[in-house]
Amino acid sequence: MMRMMIPVMLLFPLLSCSSLVTKTDESLLKKKEKNVYVLKKDILIDDKGLKKRDRVRIVITAGREWIKVYAYPIKFESLKAERYLILYLFEDDFPEKKFNIEYFNERLGGVAEKEPTASHGKRKH
Repeated sequence: MMRMMIPVMLLFPLLSCSSLVTKTDESLLKKKEKNVYVLKKDILIDDKGLKKRDRVRIVITAGREWIKVYAYPIKFESLKAERYLILYLFEDDFPEKKFNIEYFNERLGGVAEKEPTASHGKRKH
C-alpha cells in the first residue's frame, strides 16, 4: 500500500504546476494566427528559410515554461507548409516570469509586423 502512495505523492506537485499562458491569453494568441504578417528580417536555417518582407502566417505553441512562434509562407496551407521558428520565449524572458501580451507583442514586432488589412483585400478599380 505504501508503495502505491509514493508515486501518487510525487505526481501531485506536477499536477499543480501552472502554465505560462492562461486560457484568456490563449484566445488572444489564437487570434494572432489569423493575421498575415510581413517579416522584418531573413529567417535562415540550413540555407532554407524566409526572406525579409515575405508575407507569412504564424503558428503559436505554448508549453509550461515557453512560447514558440513559427512562420510559414501564406501561399501554403498550414498543415502542408514548412514552418520556421521565428521567436522562442521562456518564462524567464517575461517580467515577473508571467506571460504579458504587451511584452509578447513587442518581441514579435521585432521579427514581423502585422500586415495592414487594406493590402489583404482586392484592389479597387
